Order: sequence, then C-alpha cells, then structure tokens
Amino acid sequence: MKSPLGRIDVPYYHHYGRELAKVIIQETPKVVVETGLQGGFSTEHILEALDKIGDGHLYTIDIITESCAGPLVHPRFTQIVGRSQDELKPLYERVGQFDFFIHDSDHEEECMTFELEAAWEYVRDGGIIAGDDLTWGTHNAWPKFLTRHGIPQWEPHTDGPVVHKAGAALWFRRPPR
Repeated sequence: MKSPLGRIDVPYYHHYGRELAKVIIQETPKVVVETGLQGGFSTEHILEALDKIGDGHLYTIDIITESCAGPLVHPRFTQIVGRSQDELKPLYERVGQFDFFIHDSDHEEECMTFELEAAWEYVRDGGIIAGDDLTWGTHNAWPKFLTRHGIPQWEPHTDGPVVHKAGAALWFRRPPR
C-alpha cells in the first residue's frame, strides 16, 4: 500500500494522520503548522486533506533537512529547517494566527511543553491544538499543559473544550481568550 502522495510503501494503514485528516477536512484550516517530519507520512495525509478542501497551507518545522522517505514537494507545503524553539515565533510573525497546530517532534518534556505553550499563544480562538504520542514518557507534559489551561482531559459531557482522539493523536479546540 502507498502513502497518500505515493512516496512511501506502508505495511499498514492505521495511522493518526489519516484520522487527523478527517478533522482537517471538517475544519478547513488556512494555516496548518506541524512540528516533526520524520518520514512525512502524516504530512502527506495533511496535504491530501488540504487538497480535498482546495485551500490551506502546511508549514512543517523540523531539524532534519529532508524526510527519511525522500524529498516532499507540494504546492501547499513549506518545510522550515530548524528547531521549533527558534522557528515558531518567526513563523507566527510572518503568517499570523495558526488555525491548526500538530505537535509530533521531540517528545521530551521541555520541547513538548514549549510547543504546546506556543500553540496556546499562536492558535486562534476556536482553532485546533493536536499532537501525536502526547502521553509518551513519564513527564506528563500533556496533562500538565491541559491542567494549566483548564482543559478537561476525558469529560465528554462538559460544555467546555474537550480532548478528542484521532488514532494515536489527541486534539482539542482552543477556547476563547
């Protein structure tokens, strides 16, 4: 089986990128920011979703210069080579508020905390903050972040923002400031 853009042979098709793509199609974001590229499999799903809605642009930040599956070239894609700690603010200053943010880079506490707090600041009200493998490790960066901002983790009957699952990814709608 091939990945959405046909660059990667995949042995299975259960991947959070496919599930997040459904959310992207529903939300129709103009500015999507992803941290972490690796093979670019989730990136391909995001780009396929943006193509389906006929709008939007994906900015991917990573320290690697090229996907391990080879170059990824697409008219809705800009790769920014660097650390998220150095590149997120300049990107925000260049493109304005983000509609959709996806953390999938370094899963250590310092990086996760930085990226999630940056997303909290840079994602527009009502936009989506998401991430893959957010519960990895023992540092609890994700639940600490949610607690700091009053986001209930698994309370589907509340009226406020709720965390949703998309494959191995988790996401919520950013509440108004």
